[in-house]
Amino acid sequence: MASTTPSPDLRTARLEVGLDFANTLEHSKDDDREHLPDGAALLAWLIEHEVMPPPIDGHATEQELRAADEALGRARRLRFAIRALVEALVERREPDDQVVSELDGWLRRPGGLRLIVDATGIRVVPTADQAPVREALSHLALAVAQGIADGDPRRLRICDNHACRWLFYDTSRPGTRRWCDMTVCGNRAKAKRHRERARAIADQAEPGPMDAAAMRS
Repeated sequence: MASTTPSPDLRTARLEVGLDFANTLEHSKDDDREHLPDGAALLAWLIEHEVMPPPIDGHATEQELRAADEALGRARRLRFAIRALVEALVERREPDDQVVSELDGWLRRPGGLRLIVDATGIRVVPTADQAPVREALSHLALAVAQGIADGDPRRLRICDNHACRWLFYDTSRPGTRRWCDMTVCGNRAKAKRHRERARAIADQAEPGPMDAAAMRS
């Protein structure tokens, strides 16, 4: 009866998890890759990132999958709003009113906490005012809003590789991180700059038409 450990049903998310959610629509120079093609993928992502608890027997029920399918469109709108908000903050401009309204709507959704005291101990769990998937999405919206409010918006980043556009929060000491992953996008940028310098040197060394004529005379 002395336990005050939060129940695993009570899930909280961090800003980084909210940004990872926005990155589930992965941009590339060839095409965008959708990591949430259906409700089952959405459910699996939320469970994997511990935004909602796993099913008791390890398998989602038909009702849970159906609820996830129904929430998929709203989840994608939330994802778009998170990315749009971060991009606006990174680019030092005001986010669109619709973006703010979408996030605000998630934060205002009903659902509080309740205290349960039984033979297993004391637990704090969400009320049943929201379906589990919508509850988890509300946690993501709160994580992004609260994380930005409590942190430093100037450390929000969009990967400098324009074919990537991955969102992340710069936790480096100097706050000068430019790429989502130095070993991938960072190395690609360095390789590109090396090729451009080599091409410029080659162009300078190549004789022009008058020089070539003078060499032949």
